[in-house]
Amino acid sequence: MTQHLGSLERDWPQKVVVRFPPGGFGWRLPHLLWAARNCGSPRHWQEGEGLAFAFYDAIDTAQFRDWLKDCAIAWHWPVEWPQIEPAPPLGAPREVQAAGRFDAESMSDWVRDALRRGHARRVIGAYLRGNKRAGPGRFGAMGEAEQELATLRPDIDPALRAKLVETLRDWTLSHHRSWFTAQLQRRERH
Repeated sequence: MTQHLGSLERDWPQKVVVRFPPGGFGWRLPHLLWAARNCGSPRHWQEGEGLAFAFYDAIDTAQFRDWLKDCAIAWHWPVEWPQIEPAPPLGAPREVQAAGRFDAESMSDWVRDALRRGHARRVIGAYLRGNKRAGPGRFGAMGEAEQELATLRPDIDPALRAKLVETLRDWTLSHHRSWFTAQLQRRERH
């Protein structure tokens, strides 16, 4: 498969290659894929004797490398050897795992990450759809947005979802006020 790599994969500046263990990744593969995705990897491919994960910047690359070290999975062992399976959430940002709440700096980092991954756009889209459908028997804009966030990031504590959706809504209102208010008014008229 390596011989079919395009120049995009060969020349990707930020990537981490995890060598295939004897017998393959087995039960460890979902952990690896979730962690890479949660650290910002938009794609992966087979490269030589391993699986290469692409990242957009050095911060995400370092975060994934740190996760590989901290996860306690022995990747070089055969799949059937006993190991400690890491507890979920897999690859979740440390502030989500540990604190249960965000300080201002962590919230800013989370918003930046949500914007870069396209999650903010999808959550706000769900918020606008929910706003349009809000009415008797409906759970409204916040409910749809929280449900979208849960789909995108199942690793986030459900107790934090409302606060994160509110933060994305406030960020959108502050940075794209005219567009956002126009969308809300347009959806209210229909």
